[in-house]
Amino acid sequence: MKILQVVGYKDTGKTMLIVEFLKILKDSNLKAAVIKHHHIDIDESTDTGKFSRLSDYTILNTPNYTIYHDNKVPDLEEQIEALNGKVDVVLVEGYKSKDYDKIVLTHSFTGEKGDIRDLELSNVVNYYNVASDQDAILQWFKGWSKNR
Repeated sequence: MKILQVVGYKDTGKTMLIVEFLKILKDSNLKAAVIKHHHIDIDESTDTGKFSRLSDYTILNTPNYTIYHDNKVPDLEEQIEALNGKVDVVLVEGYKSKDYDKIVLTHSFTGEKGDIRDLELSNVVNYYNVASDQDAILQWFKGWSKNR
């Protein structure tokens, strides 16, 4: 199972790029999972939020998918291990400080200040600017995902 992190400041194109990566993986008949680091909680004023706050596990069934909510602090390594044998590739959005191979997106479409290269990130495969390097990123990913 291969793991790739996509990191960058807000509005650098992380989600858009991961969607493109998922299309490539599906076209290659590879199974994929995405783990996204999110900074907000479920709204506790909703039914699901009330259940999630009070239960140990909440399962939300919609007509098209199921969401499992485990009421504990997330552990990225544990989540990745649980996917082992189920998928070929895990794409992780965020978790800058983790030590998996990562590509770093440097251009903010909304003018976020600061250079993410100043964060001294580990295991960086490459830095990209989605605004100008998208074709190069996708070509790189096609090669990366096929080398297993």
